[in-house]
Amino acid sequence: DYFGTHDGVLVVKASEDSLLPLKSGDVIVSIGDRKPTSPAQAMRILRSYDSGETVNIEIMRHQKRQTISWKVPSPEDRERGRMRRDSKRRTEEGAMRERMMRPMLARAHNSLVVI
Repeated sequence: DYFGTHDGVLVVKASEDSLLPLKSGDVIVSIGDRKPTSPAQAMRILRSYDSGETVNIEIMRHQKRQTISWKVPSPEDRERGRMRRDSKRRTEEGAMRERMMRPMLARAHNSLVVI
């Protein structure tokens, strides 16, 4: 029970400029009323909401259950975030930082992390 749960999707590395309020080490237990069983399913669930909707994301953070609210960004906000990331890519150092900071999700199950 290292993460405080046997089920969920582990956030291995969260980008500092991500529009999602997740941190590295968080375990996503549910999104809305749905429980993702894989990183791909978590992303599908997140993409199923419309801009402006507020979604409750239940997580385990430091072995404590929390519910965080996330307002789905508008296409303009997403584009601004994309433009910020693109400007970092203009330098080799920026490109390397982008690869390292990209959010990666992994499945946390019985103390195993599957990327």
